[in-house]
This record gives sequence, structure tokens and C-alpha cells, in this order.
Amino acid sequence: SLNPSAVAPTQASGTIVVNARNGNNVLLLSFPTAITVGSYPFTTDGMYRASYSSGGTSADAISGTLDITIVNRNTRQYSGIFSFETGPPGNVSVSQGSFTITL
Repeated sequence: SLNPSAVAPTQASGTIVVNARNGNNVLLLSFPTAITVGSYPFTTDGMYRASYSSGGTSADAISGTLDITIVNRNTRQYSGIFSFETGPPGNVSVSQGSFTITL
């Protein structure tokens, strides 16, 4: 389990990136700023992406789901749950992930 010690959300060019870090382990999620509540598949080259890095070696999600549960444009708060699997190297499986961010 990652249990991040630092979470840094950023927004640029119509994309929100959530960077969750604990030591040398980093989990990244990215999705469009215009996202609405719903379920979205992660892909390696689409608008909904995830990756996991450990010790500088990164792998993109090849399958998985991002479920957005809260979008509040007034407070700029987003919440969701996610799960995904990466390909090589590592073939990492992430399950029961969750986040709440305010930009």
C-alpha cells in the first residue's frame, strides 16, 4: 500500500494531475479538467491515465477504472476511487485507491 506522505494536485492545459508520493514510490493520475461524475477507463494514450513509479522505474496503466464521485467546480474539489494494472516493468496492481483534492 502506498499511503502517500505527500499529494500534489496540479492543473494545466485542461488536465488535472494528481501526484501522490511516499519516498521513492509515486502514483500519478491524470484526467480532464472538464470531467464529470462517472466511470472512465484508463488507457496508455488517452485522456484518463495512471502510472506507478518505484525507484525511478515507471510503468503506465494498461487497464483499470477511474470513478469520479464528486466534482464541485465552485470549491474546485474532486473526489474519486480508482484501480489499475500496469504492464512491464513490475506489472503492478493498484486496488481500492481513493483521493480528494482541491485545486
